[in-house]
This record gives sequence, C-alpha cells and structure tokens, in this order.
Amino acid sequence: MEPDQDYSLIFETETHHATYGATRMLTINIHRFKTNEDNVSIPLEFATTNVGSLTESTFTILQYTLICQNISTYLCMRIAEKTSRYVSEVVSSLNNYEQTNVNIILHLTHFNPPSVNMMEIQTAASDLESEMAIQTTKDEYEECTICMDMISEGQDMNSLQCGHIYHHECITNWVKINESCPLCRETI
Repeated sequence: MEPDQDYSLIFETETHHATYGATRMLTINIHRFKTNEDNVSIPLEFATTNVGSLTESTFTILQYTLICQNISTYLCMRIAEKTSRYVSEVVSSLNNYEQTNVNIILHLTHFNPPSVNMMEIQTAASDLESEMAIQTTKDEYEECTICMDMISEGQDMNSLQCGHIYHHECITNWVKINESCPLCRETI
C-alpha cells in the first residue's frame, strides 16, 4: 500500500461572526480500521501566519499530536502539510478573518496497515505474559534471536502465532514495545 493510501482526509469548515475575540479551532476526528479504537476526537487551537498557513508551532503541535496517535512520521508530515494548505485556502476565502470564529474539522480515516495500535500491543503482551511458559526438553535447543543465547534444557520458552520460539521473558518484554515477530515480522 502506498503511503498516501494509508489514510483519507476530509475537511469541514464552520465559521461564524465573532463578537469578542475570534477563536481558531482544529478538531481532529480519527477513525481507525484494524484496531480496538473506533474514533478519537482531539481539539487543538491553531494560529496562522500573515499569509494564512499554520504557524510553525501549530504545525509542530499537529504533527506531534498525530504521532502520539501511532501514525507514522511520514504520514504526520503529509497530513500537517495538507491541513496547512487547507487552512490557508479557508483564511484567504474569508472577507473578515480577524472577526470570524473558525472551526476546521479534519476527518482522518487511518487504515493502519499492517500495524496495530499500542492498546493491542499491550493486550498481546498481557496475553503472552499470562500464557503458560513451556520448559524445553533435551532435544529442543534453539537460539533465542532476541538475546542471542541458546534456549537450554529446563528454561522457560514461548512462541508467537507464527511459530517462532524465544525465551519466555525475552518475548514477553519484546511484545511490550514491538508489534511483530522479531524474525518474520508477522503482526502479533
């Protein structure tokens, strides 16, 4: 899947006359597939430059907000750039921007391929921790590719759905911070 096919954006704009101090809000509505999180809504205040694009600080806050939602850095940059261009178009279309409340709603559908979100990683780690670790027998010596030590007789081991075997402690710690098998990269 090409990076731009990982997401879709739809912008919506709400404006009305400000009676006292115009407000600028950017509401990010994120809908994800392949995760336990259906919808996330994040409101952000925004500021614009004299040419109407997002200020550097607003642009950076938008990027970091998206990164915190487990969206790749590349996609965060692309989304922030498109949002800034859209804001600029909105600002230039308004007759009296200084006296107008602006709420821009960014509907982001994130297809999340093939990764999973942090909640799912934590669930997988919890499931693996609670699984019964199997002790090796004489004939089952393999190398744990996480710590690079041999899995020796009597040590606790565990495997992922793909069948790769690791020390129980090694793989339990691995899945707390990674979303795939260390060998074949199959999603947990």
